[in-house]
Amino acid sequence: MREIERIEFTRMRYVIRSTMPMLFFALLLLPASAARAQVGAYQRDEAVAVRLISGVEGTGARAAIPLGLQIRLAPGWHTYWRSPGEAGFPPRLKWQGSDNLKTATLLYPAPKRYAAYGIETIGYEGDVVLPIGAAVQKPGEALDLHAALDLLVCSNICVPKHFTLALDVPKGPATPSAAAALIDHYRALIPGTAVQSGLSITGLS
Repeated sequence: MREIERIEFTRMRYVIRSTMPMLFFALLLLPASAARAQVGAYQRDEAVAVRLISGVEGTGARAAIPLGLQIRLAPGWHTYWRSPGEAGFPPRLKWQGSDNLKTATLLYPAPKRYAAYGIETIGYEGDVVLPIGAAVQKPGEALDLHAALDLLVCSNICVPKHFTLALDVPKGPATPSAAAALIDHYRALIPGTAVQSGLSITGLS
């Protein structure tokens, strides 16, 4: 019985050894863009880490691609909403160098209010994703994104930050990515219009 087990173990070890080179070769054949799809690399310093993320694994035939700017702030730091309050400025993205990008609109989930030194500001702390409504020029083709991000972060002092971000969304099925639920969560937190909320202005004085 032990002799049979030894033969089977030897045979299994031979199969594993013989398939490892083929597996390694198959990994080398994977498109380079596949490794960069869904999420970009974090750019970071001691106060903040930022990256671009995609809600789909490929562009499919979609004219619009769900994207997001993921921001992770260190404890004690915050950044700003689209209307920052009495000080600060909101995140700004410039997309020069991107390929197949028609338009990109940065969207803002509901923020928090901050008070420091008698100044009222509005923004975010901790982790937040700012959804991006992106339209492509050629549906079905890959989307190659390059973005210059200007961001103001504040703690006891305010420090302007500049980061260069990149993300590739390859052509292929537009199946939901691992980041899809995260983008959808923050998209649901974007405030609606007054009409959507059932509010109206009846007079001013």
